[in-house]
Parts: sequence; C-alpha cells; structure tokens
Amino acid sequence: INITLANVGDNEIKWLKLSLVPNDKAIIPLSSTSEHIFQDIPNLAEIESEFNFSLEKDASIKNYPIDLILNYMDERGVQYNETKLIGIAATGRAELDIAKKITDPTRIEENKPFTLTLKIENTGTGDAKGVTASLESPMIGDTIAYLGEIKKDDYSNALFTLNAIGNGKKSGILHLVYEDDFGSHEIQKDLILLTAPTERSNILPAVIGIIALVTAVFFWKRKKKS
Repeated sequence: INITLANVGDNEIKWLKLSLVPNDKAIIPLSSTSEHIFQDIPNLAEIESEFNFSLEKDASIKNYPIDLILNYMDERGVQYNETKLIGIAATGRAELDIAKKITDPTRIEENKPFTLTLKIENTGTGDAKGVTASLESPMIGDTIAYLGEIKKDDYSNALFTLNAIGNGKKSGILHLVYEDDFGSHEIQKDLILLTAPTERSNILPAVIGIIALVTAVFFWKRKKKS
C-alpha cells in the first residue's frame, strides 16, 4: 500500500507518525512494524510511504477496511491525532481444469452413441462466472455445455452426448470460456478418447447357423428328389 501525504497547512510539521492498522486478521504485515516516522515536513511538501502486506490464502473475496492513523506535531508544539478509513479490495483469479473424465458406456465403440462427462474444477482463488465448455473433436453430437458459475474449490460437470466416428485414438480440444475478477478468459485443454471397433463376436455364430441351415435344406431337397 503506497501512501502519499501533503502538508497543506500554513505551518511546518515537526514530527509525524503514520500507522496502518488492518481491521481483519486475514491481512498480515510483512514487516515487524506497520509504522513510519517523519520529521520536518515543510508547508506544501509531500511525503511517500510504502507498507507491505500479505493476504491469507483462504481469505474471502471482499473489501477489507484498514485504519490510517496520523499522529503529528506542528512547529508550535501542538499535537494532532487523526484516523482515516481506507479500503482494500481483494480480488480472486479463477483456475479451471479437467479433474475427471467419464464415458458411458466405458468402452466406446465406433459409430455408436455415448455420453462424455467432464468434471471441471476451479482450483483458483476466485469464482468463475458464465462458464461455457465447448468440445472440438472428430465426434459429432451435442458439443456445448453451459455450466454457469463455479465457485473456488468447487466443480461442475460438463455433459456431452456424442457419436463415435471411426475407431482408434481421437484427439480433441476442450474450450473453456469464463469471467473472474480480472476479466474474460478463454483457455484450452487437450483431450484424448479411445474408440474400439464394433464388437463382431456375435456375428460369427449367426453366420455359421445360416450356413448350416442352408446346407441342411440343400441336402433335404436332394434327398427328397432322389
């Protein structure tokens, strides 16, 4: 916190003590003292003072009041005590990422529909608002999910209903658009899905059965003619 003070009076200030006192324990001074002392400040002169603080990691996103206390004496020896209230706005930055990937069914087969669920987690220090997830991949279907607000240390599920095209390794990109205290953001996350060939194990017995039936009919007709 940078403080600039000007002596706008007619007299010289002989001695000044400037103190910053936070009203919340979430704001911690980074030095052993939050007091600065100045001497001999002429009329119309300015002084500058810098105070370093740290905000606790689990602190709430809000305005924090801090008391600015002035104790000073003019050239006549008259003492003055003043307290000003200043506010510090704590802002947070959202951090979104894919925490988990689930497909239903678990084994994705080519040319068959499936559901993809992505757990989008906010590990940042602020809330993410207006979150929209869109999937760019060879898969077709419902590729946009509107998640709304995801608070810090919380999550929301993005649900996509898709159809697998072809088999093998499919690469995709998840686009996440959101807003936090620092403005609008768009990030990309890589995504890989594996699609398997259509299960054909049940086709062979059916084909064998048809061949056996045709063969039996063929021999039955030949026997009947003979």
